[in-house]
Parts: sequence; C-alpha cells; structure tokens
Amino acid sequence: MFSGVSALRAHQTRLDVIGNNIANVNTIGFKSSRVTFKEMFSQNMRTASTPSPQFGGIGGMNPMQVGLGVSLGSIDMSMTPSNLENTSNKSDLAIDGKGYFVLRVGDSSQLIYTRAGNFTRDGAGFLVHTGTGNRLQGYMLSNPKDIDSISGSISDIQIPFEDAYEPTATTMVEMAGNLNSMAEPKMGMTADGDEGQIDNWVSQIDVFDRLGQKHQILATFMQAEEPNPEEPVWRVTLTMLNPYESIEGETDAFELTFGPNGLLAEGFERYQEYTLTNNGDGPEDPEEYGPHIGGFPEETIITIDWGGITQFAGKTDAFGRRLDGNEYGKLTNWEIDENGTLTLFYSNGERRNHARIALALFPNDQGLTKLSDTTWQESNNSGAAVISLPNSGEFGKTRANSVEMSNVDLAYEFTNLVITQRGYQANARVISTSDEILQELVNIKR
Repeated sequence: MFSGVSALRAHQTRLDVIGNNIANVNTIGFKSSRVTFKEMFSQNMRTASTPSPQFGGIGGMNPMQVGLGVSLGSIDMSMTPSNLENTSNKSDLAIDGKGYFVLRVGDSSQLIYTRAGNFTRDGAGFLVHTGTGNRLQGYMLSNPKDIDSISGSISDIQIPFEDAYEPTATTMVEMAGNLNSMAEPKMGMTADGDEGQIDNWVSQIDVFDRLGQKHQILATFMQAEEPNPEEPVWRVTLTMLNPYESIEGETDAFELTFGPNGLLAEGFERYQEYTLTNNGDGPEDPEEYGPHIGGFPEETIITIDWGGITQFAGKTDAFGRRLDGNEYGKLTNWEIDENGTLTLFYSNGERRNHARIALALFPNDQGLTKLSDTTWQESNNSGAAVISLPNSGEFGKTRANSVEMSNVDLAYEFTNLVITQRGYQANARVISTSDEILQELVNIKR
C-alpha cells in the first residue's frame, strides 16, 4: 500500500506540472517543464550467490528484492527556443538564438532574466517589462556613430521624450558625380543680356551655420570655350543663393583640370577652403529679393573636397553633399535593430545611436530558479550570468516587433496527461486492492 500512496503523490505532481504547461500554452516567453520519477529504495529478501566453478556444484542465484514504490526524481525546465510572432508594437523584442533579457528589480540592484520581450515605454521614457514594470538593461553609447562605444556598466535604457539634436556648423563638403566628357560649350543669353557662353550645369549645396540656419551655395560648371581633349578643363564659379551673403576663396572661374583617365589631374589641390560671410551685395530694396531672414551669426569656414568629380562620357550629374553640420531637430522616432542598437531619429533628418540592449547567458540555464511573470534568477547551479551584446559570439540577434511564444507542445502534453491519468488510476487500484486484502486479514481474526 505504501508504494501506491507514494506513486499517487508523484503522479499528482506530474499532473500539476502538465496542467501548468497547458495553462501557459499562449504565455509569451514561457518554458515548459517535465517530471521524471525514480524508484524508491528496495528491500533485499535474499542477496545474490556466487555460482560454483566445479562440475556438479551449486549454481548462482539472483537477489530477491521488493521495490517500495516511486518518488519524484526531478522537475526539469525545457529552455529550447520557440516560434517568434510578429506584433505591431515596436518596443516588443524577441531573441533569435541564445540569451536572456536583463531586468533590474524595482529600485534595487538585483537582476533577473526573461525571454518574454513584451516591453513598453513608460511615462518617464524607460523601456520596462509589461509583466513586472522592471526596467530593461543595456549599455549607453559614448559615440553616436560607433555602436561599439559602450560606456560603463549596464544601466536602465531610457528614450528621452524631449531629446533634441543640437545644431552644428558645416565644416566639410564633398563634391562628387560626373561632368560629361562629350559636352560642348553651351551658348545662350548671358546675365548681361548678351549672346555668349553660358553654364553647362548648376548644383546647389546646402550648408548650416552654428545656429542651424540653412544657407545655399550655387556651383556652376562651364566647359572651356575651346576644349582640349588631352587636358580638358571645366571652370567652376561659386556664389551664394542669398545675395546678402558672400563666399570668399577660389570662387570665380576656378578651373578643374582632368587627366586622360577621366580623373582630376595629378597635382591638383583637391581640398579648397572658403569663408562664408554676410558681406553680399544685395539690392537696396529687400522687397526685390524677398524677406532677408537670418544670415551668418559669424564667419563660417568650410572646406570643399573636389576629389570626387570625374569626367567620363556620360550624363552630367555633379553635386555637392555636406559631410557634417545640421539644423536643430526634435526626437520623432526610434527603433531597435538585430544588434540590439537603439537608434533615435530627429525632425532634421539626423539619427544617432543611443544605446545597446544587454543579453545574458548561463553555463546551465536549466539550473535557473523560476520566478513569477515568466522571469528567472541565478541559482547555485546555474552559474554566474555572462552579460554581453546581441549578435556577438554565442548571443542571438534581437528582433523588434516580435515576441517569442511558449514552447509548450500541446500534443505531447495531452499524451502525457492520458498516460499520467492511467498511472494514477492503476495505483489507486493498488491501494484499494491492498485495503481489501487487509480487511480480509482482519476478518480472519474475527
């Protein structure tokens, strides 16, 4: 009867585990568990004997043992990954591969871990776990252009609502594109109202001063009147679109000389420095030009790199692009990529990398201690957490707009449910039968 009672207790535990698995079939990041049994110690009624090596001797005999039932062996977690499900929430995250998100518990220093990436941004801008309110951990970046410039230890990840992108002055402009080698001098009406050679191509370059005000430089390209195929020359003139502004330096009929390979001739000084000021010669009546707003708060010095200009037989598309400088901008959007990089986007078209999500790995993740809300904490047998960055080494990638679903296999759980039910019923019969036999024994005495 004792073996039957112990079996009922073990099967009841298995039923509890199966029931919990089935109940969490749709729980984000849930990891199923299984129950294993072990036989309880046995009673030796006879030990084994050694057979006689001699002919006609006595043969060996096996031991006689009676088992005393079953007990709970272990409850093991299955930490295998599950399917990722797309969501419409950009703060939802899933891990494609190994790793656990790191959460800080309340205002303490305790860290817990989860695969449930259902996060949201709270009223203070922190990314928090919706099930617990605990804040997601990561590394802040010291250089917005370098995703590997992590600084310090892990900390709460915050997306500041009122973050602004400060304006900076343009210091560098790069000229690129092509000037058609087959182009011929273009004739037409000049600015003086006379018939003559006019510009072949005009390009506008946007630059910013230190207050973030935009200014436009006009670059006009003109083929030489009598082109020399062996040493072709294009003349470039730089002016400011706003007549109240001026650009000083090599600006008037500045010559670009090309070699036979279509690239700028050897010895050509590709870097040229220019000074932008408010010393323009605008009309006396501002209404002839339009409202004169802004202007340079101080002289702005820029360098133009002409090295990207080519002269091949093809379409003329020379253009200039600023390599730095920007206007003032407000935070408008954000996203997280597969490297766990949190990127902020601003109204001025700029972007910068703000932080990196942290992930944790364990030598034995099945040894983690389960907590509520689909989270775990370290245990004596899990090993210490190894915290690093997504998509590096053994760590998986982060997937935004996705969550990892439960890894419960319903078909497997229902099969185990039936088997456990049959085992429970059979052991219950053992108890009832043993009880009837004992009753008969009592009746004999009567």
